Amino acid sequence: RIPGPQALPDLWALCFKISDSQLTARLFDGLVSLAAAVPVWNIYRPLEFPAIDVTIDAVRRLAREAS
Repeated sequence: RIPGPQALPDLWALCFKISDSQLTARLFDGLVSLAAAVPVWNIYRPLEFPAIDVTIDAVRRLAREAS
């Protein structure tokens, strides 16, 4: 698990960007709120199909522990 502020660069990289500064500011504010409200984990996994079961199991375990 990582702190919300540390997760922001990765979350930002995953967002669809719009060239409107007001919408960009709203998007960033929304990401800050999201990162403050929910647990965030970095999950490193091989980008290979055979690894998907292990990755899904890890996500399920983390979700159970968080609830």
